[in-house]
Amino acid sequence: MLKTSLLAVLLIAFVPMMMAQNTTGYIAAVQLAPSQFAQVALSNISTGQVSTTINILNSSGGTFATKTSNVSANKTFVFRFQNGSATAVYSAVVTSSVASTIVADLQVLGLNNEVSAVLIPQPITKTVVNIPSARLVPGQSGVASVTNITTATVQFTLTVLDANGKTVLTESPSLSAGQTLSYSFSNQGTANNGYRAVVSTSVANTVVADMLLLEKTTGQIMAILIPQPITM
Repeated sequence: MLKTSLLAVLLIAFVPMMMAQNTTGYIAAVQLAPSQFAQVALSNISTGQVSTTINILNSSGGTFATKTSNVSANKTFVFRFQNGSATAVYSAVVTSSVASTIVADLQVLGLNNEVSAVLIPQPITKTVVNIPSARLVPGQSGVASVTNITTATVQFTLTVLDANGKTVLTESPSLSAGQTLSYSFSNQGTANNGYRAVVSTSVANTVVADMLLLEKTTGQIMAILIPQPITM
């Protein structure tokens, strides 16, 4: 389980974690199994107290849970929530009363309440974002999710490709304000294969996206990939 957690952290460690020059951070969607827990952690990196709000949104964009807290300097506040009786998808919006004062993440809790995967607010997005590749063994599944972070309807195109460049999934729907759409795919071959995702929109800064890797037996998240901010 520790190895899994470290993998998830390493996959996203290159993304700036502070909501620099902003008071709002958007965390892309995670999929939770029935009764599974997750939590949002906020750390105040400033020298004064700040007021913070956490909003957990369901796949339709409705508020599943919300919490407001005053966080003292250098302290961390954790808000834990639990999924209901059916598999569901949740995203999070984190706000601070003062810009550049907090770092935040969403932690998926697995067996024994250990952290199995971590997701952080995404940086400003372009009209085309690329999620890097990860390997799936035969029969293993992944989920690509896209969340609308605006107050208007947004159209996007999602494409999932395998290591050979073959398109295994493509969708071009519309997203209502705050809504998340998730698409499952799996390695249906007899050998290991890599999968990556491309998300495009007509307007920048309208969506956040991620790709979830699911454990083959339990179907729970074991790692999360988010768009890479720069290409090398």
